Amino acid sequence: DLSLSALDGLTACQTTTCAGSTPTVPPDNQGAVYFRNDSLVTRSLYLLVDSASGSTAVYDLLATLRPPQTDGDTCGTARVLVSGTRLFSQNTNLFLPDYGGVGANGCNNNGQGPDIAYRISVPPMQRIDVSVIPDVTFNSGVVLFRGPAASCDTRACLASADTTGVGLTDALSWVNNTALTADVFLVVGSNTTVGGSFSIQADVGPAPGGETCSSALPLDVMTATPIDGGLSLVHAFTTATDDYGAGPGCGPGFGVDRVFTVDTPPLSRTLSTMSTLRFMSG
Repeated sequence: DLSLSALDGLTACQTTTCAGSTPTVPPDNQGAVYFRNDSLVTRSLYLLVDSASGSTAVYDLLATLRPPQTDGDTCGTARVLVSGTRLFSQNTNLFLPDYGGVGANGCNNNGQGPDIAYRISVPPMQRIDVSVIPDVTFNSGVVLFRGPAASCDTRACLASADTTGVGLTDALSWVNNTALTADVFLVVGSNTTVGGSFSIQADVGPAPGGETCSSALPLDVMTATPIDGGLSLVHAFTTATDDYGAGPGCGPGFGVDRVFTVDTPPLSRTLSTMSTLRFMSG
């Protein structure tokens, strides 16, 4: 199995200090390494092809020079998304892999390949739904960060999606359950070193009832069925998002959630029970 590394200058070659590299590339697969010259002089880049197993191999090597991309290359220069408008013909191969890290800070997307950054605002108590539709040959992934732009460097994700399959749609949702408008950034990349084409759309609107405590669904005779002196409700997580994690005194909270409310009169108590009817994949 082969690997490809980029070394910036002869000194880097002598110390084997790489400016970028690919993981081991299995036979009949492709890997890519990216380099950006931010200086004002020409720099000699050395490409090192090496074998992890010590065996010999036949391979193709292609180096392509491209002009620098400023629009969307980082969160500081992120492209603007308009709610309800899909952007077509997006291509990460024109950009560098600025935001990487396997599973860092809750991010599902590995972020090994080149990526494009987008930004959009989410008003208080509203929800954003994002869908990324990749080309049939591209394995995309998308992560969502809260602003400012510097937070993208820490990869502290609010939400992420990675189907880990070529041509499969990645979709995520997030609710701004604060009293302030949130500027958020979306970074589309890949869990391989190779980029590709895709389209992206973000839809921002009121959060459905039960998304947060502020919009909790009332458990009363109008929403539930009276039974044995109490109330019964059959409900599914079909459109829920993950708004609340684990906390002191709370049960495990690592997935989607829904909030209900029930009034408890003075000098009385409420007994709440839940029966899992079935699990749904998702």
